Amino acid sequence: MALAGFDSEQFLRDYWQQEPLLIRQGLPGFQCPIDGNDLAGLACEEDVESRIVAGKDDRWHLRNGPMEASVFSELPATHWTLLVQRVDQWCDEITDLIRHFDFLPQWRIEDVMASYAVTGGGVGPHFDRYDVFLIQGAGQREWRLGQRCDESDTTLDSQPLRLLSEFNEQARYVLEPGDILYVPPGIAHWGTALDDECITLSVGFRAPSLSQILERWWETLSCELTEDLRYRDTAATLAAGQTLDTRHIEHLRALLSDALKDNTSLISSFGELVTEAGDDSHPEPRAVPSKGVCRSLDSRITVFEDNEITLLFANGMSMEVEPSCLPYLHQICRLIPGDVLPDALWLALQKASPDAASFLLSTSALIAE
Repeated sequence: MALAGFDSEQFLRDYWQQEPLLIRQGLPGFQCPIDGNDLAGLACEEDVESRIVAGKDDRWHLRNGPMEASVFSELPATHWTLLVQRVDQWCDEITDLIRHFDFLPQWRIEDVMASYAVTGGGVGPHFDRYDVFLIQGAGQREWRLGQRCDESDTTLDSQPLRLLSEFNEQARYVLEPGDILYVPPGIAHWGTALDDECITLSVGFRAPSLSQILERWWETLSCELTEDLRYRDTAATLAAGQTLDTRHIEHLRALLSDALKDNTSLISSFGELVTEAGDDSHPEPRAVPSKGVCRSLDSRITVFEDNEITLLFANGMSMEVEPSCLPYLHQICRLIPGDVLPDALWLALQKASPDAASFLLSTSALIAE
């Protein structure tokens, strides 16, 4: 399901993680499947992550959910916004939006967040460390794009949000329903609702930090290192005498390098990290036919294959599988959460690899009824 007037190859070459791009009417005739009342109802649920941001200039207030229904009657007439995470797990039509981004790996998609704002509402000038497609669902929102930012950019200390103390405007757009604005990591942006019906749907992409990746890798690797693997002297280190010098460090680096050559531990730790569920909730499937199998709404599935190993990843877990079942796993990976598996596909996977089929069920990546 391609976006209208959109060249995915050009986008990946010239814009992805490089430059912002406005896609006018990428979803022509788009009718937002969710409204402010729907989002307010979700925000009152215990297992839904939500927050309300109210304010302007350098005076901002943050309230985290779950919300009491009375909160919404106490809000001012202008300058507030409600943000609800993972609305794709609660609304079929929003889940379907993911199909329009099949030119990118699905395991990179974090979630679809919805924000409802009244006139003047927004979250202030900020930047994200991940890619995001901002889909205008209803009403109008003005987006201002600013400078490239990183950890060194200063933020306001007088409010609970990490808002930029300086914003150097580079471009300004008003988005109508169906318009999409792509913002790469590190680009400052500032959205403001222009009416009381403003809804923006944000498709965010998962981008773990190197520290997270290294931490997970070490957790995996340390389980495989035995106490017998220890520092040992060499002729060069003994010749160094009583002091620690570069010969000791070079020897240590070589020892560590040997330990880090286990490519399988790196693959498995990274695959498990990027397929972990976004939170601890596990929404039930919205509709599963009798005796059918579907991808669960919080499922993350991918595979890794090379000449040495074939690994299946699902919801933060992994197992080695036979290459013969890859054609069926690739088809399952292309389905979006909530999709029902064709009976022929499920039967073919069970025949090719009963263990892989059981694994997907045991991780709750697939749900059978």
